[in-house]
Amino acid sequence: MIMPKNTLFVLVLLYAAYYDYKHRIIPDKVHVIILLLGLIDISVVDSLLGLILVPLPVLIVAIMKGGVGGGDIKFIGAISFFLGFEVGLYGSVLGLLIGIVISVIYSLISSVKVNRFPLAPYLVLGYLTTMILIWKFNSTEFEGILKMKGV
Repeated sequence: MIMPKNTLFVLVLLYAAYYDYKHRIIPDKVHVIILLLGLIDISVVDSLLGLILVPLPVLIVAIMKGGVGGGDIKFIGAISFFLGFEVGLYGSVLGLLIGIVISVIYSLISSVKVNRFPLAPYLVLGYLTTMILIWKFNSTEFEGILKMKGV
């Protein structure tokens, strides 16, 4: 059985992806809602590790080189709080890789230079893909895998 918590989480992710694509910003209410959902049936240590450690490399890159917005960093932290460290890390890496590949392909085929690239749609794709793969290979129920990962 899929819990309403997880359904709401996926809906918030889809909203954030759409909003970022259209407006190039992730509203703060998205981060707050994800964090509040993450408080339901929380694994404190795993969630806090996800919140602090998963977005840290992206924050360091943003400080040193720029190119990543604060909303994207908060988004990664909030989602990793919800999913826990391990799933958050896998989803972030996959989403960032998807975003990088799409960005490189777009820059190669387009003559227009893009200043602001919406990262949330690719992050969401990475997180959802990771969640589905874990669900498919580790559990017969979506709910079971999220509980195994401390969500």
